[in-house]
Amino acid sequence: MLNRARGRRRGILAVGLALPALAACLGGANPADGATAASGRAAAAQPVRRIVISGDSVTESATLAPADVHADGLDGTLLAALKARGATATDGYVRSHGLSLNDDQAAVVPGSLHYDGAWAYGQTGGGPDGYDSVTVAPGAAVSFPPGTTRIRLLYTGSTPLAYYHGVTVPIAADGTITLPDAAARVKLVNTGSLVFDGVIRYPSAGISLDVLGHAAALTQDNLDPGEVAELQLLDATQTIILFGTVEEYEENNGGLTPHTAEVDFVNGLTQRAEIARESGTCVFVPHAPNTVVTAKIQSRFRAIEKEQARIDGCTYANILTNAFGPADRSVRAGLTVDTIHPTPAGYRRLARLLAALIVPKTAKP
Repeated sequence: MLNRARGRRRGILAVGLALPALAACLGGANPADGATAASGRAAAAQPVRRIVISGDSVTESATLAPADVHADGLDGTLLAALKARGATATDGYVRSHGLSLNDDQAAVVPGSLHYDGAWAYGQTGGGPDGYDSVTVAPGAAVSFPPGTTRIRLLYTGSTPLAYYHGVTVPIAADGTITLPDAAARVKLVNTGSLVFDGVIRYPSAGISLDVLGHAAALTQDNLDPGEVAELQLLDATQTIILFGTVEEYEENNGGLTPHTAEVDFVNGLTQRAEIARESGTCVFVPHAPNTVVTAKIQSRFRAIEKEQARIDGCTYANILTNAFGPADRSVRAGLTVDTIHPTPAGYRRLARLLAALIVPKTAKP
């Protein structure tokens, strides 16, 4: 999952979509026809804590596919860990897809979206996590549970038709939809050329958890202007940044020079910190130690990250040092696949540590 040739592809895996039609879709989409991120933020701040977690394949839980990535990965285990600490927590951002959908060309994203018709699944230049789904097929559709009565569609291109309880519902200019309840599924039907980036949910209270993992991503990846604008729309109260594994891996294996790896890492941290501090706070969390990269490189990057947190006005939280015990025993202990990527048991440990960071214990009176 650390293969950069795979993670940085600019191509798209198409399902039933001719290449000329796909090219027309990508080149001809008119942002003025869709609800672009540039249309502005939500009119009123929500009385919730919006927690954004950005990272690579560890955050995406990509190595768990084709199992239930949501339930056993970071999304589900962190929701459970937050609830165990007494917090009300729900899924916030609904991603358009993940790496497993690219690989398997499946019709279903576990726990969230169902696609019908001819779609292509893009790995770069998409939503706030860098993924998007593209179609030019008339009538192609995607459906999802809204989760909340107010949602915001992230898309460019033609405005789709939105159905709820079998009846069309209006889509506002900024992409928001107001529903009478959240009991059914919303269905979007393509009317022309549609690039679908995901959905923002707006819970009325508690913690909204937005997990933005992207396998094989460098820290500065997925920060094109459109992606940044959609990141800003999330209005994060707290952003937890879990990058660095790929830069270390690439340096260790000769894919990047030490200088380039460091510059890419620092630039990405700084950009993400700037976005986070527009609406809240930022926390840099270095990954757990592993045996794939030399200890010297890992130690250097932790020192860089600690200093950069000070420069960028973020908290440095080195909380994962013992997340999986000694790195050389984590596979045998059933906590990681390869000393980097957690198993379901490993994610439960990781989630408990992150939950304690998000919801610290309250002192007894």
